[in-house]
Amino acid sequence: MRAYLSLAAALLAACGTPALADPPTGTLLIGNKGEDTLSIVDLKTGAEIARLPTGDMPHEIAVSPDGRQAAVVAYGGSTIDVFDLATRTKLRTIDIAPNLRPHGLVWLSDGRLVATAEKSQT
Repeated sequence: MRAYLSLAAALLAACGTPALADPPTGTLLIGNKGEDTLSIVDLKTGAEIARLPTGDMPHEIAVSPDGRQAAVVAYGGSTIDVFDLATRTKLRTIDIAPNLRPHGLVWLSDGRLVATAEKSQT
């Protein structure tokens, strides 16, 4: 896994700043679908500096406009986890049931979070 993280960080750093990179802090956020975790990687060293538990199959990740929080959808379920990037802790879990498979995710400039879902049980 460490080799993949290093390779991902190196490729993304070489290709420019991806949407999940935070240039001021030099970190990259990676959703690990097979492990249900979020990795925070230092782009300078390629080292994983944190691995945090998420919902089932983390997929889309969005960073808040102020850069303080990251939201991660659990594509295999119905939840969105919100993390504090400074403390590397989970702040809350938002359950969007009966909607399932949250997918698209974006923070609005006023700090509200908007998500789409691919399935509904209603």
